[in-house]
Amino acid sequence: MTREAARFPPDVAAALKQPSGRKSLRYTRARTLTGPQPWDLLLMSTPSNEGVFSARVPDTKLNLRFIRAGCDEGTRVALVNIGALIDGAKHWDITLEWDPDRMAIAVRDQHDRRARPPRGRWPPES
Repeated sequence: MTREAARFPPDVAAALKQPSGRKSLRYTRARTLTGPQPWDLLLMSTPSNEGVFSARVPDTKLNLRFIRAGCDEGTRVALVNIGALIDGAKHWDITLEWDPDRMAIAVRDQHDRRARPPRGRWPPES
């Protein structure tokens, strides 16, 4: 039996089809998502047949990837390390930002308003 990844909420999915934008969403970490995974795991995506594909993927190195791929822009990936959140914080605030030249992802514990969220960018800052 196969299981499809969850879809982004409709307002986020609609925004992700646009060439630029900024959206925040809440995510409740699954009980099984603890520590490094043996393989990359697709958590949430947009339908791949709508011109632009976007996804959130935790990888084997405890990074959360924000992926955007489209005919006009190629594939881009911004990633942020979630090692500090993966075993403790159950509820995450995730902010996604994108435009034709850059992308960013920030993740923080929803219940720790004072925490400075780790942030990942594309292209990576040198």
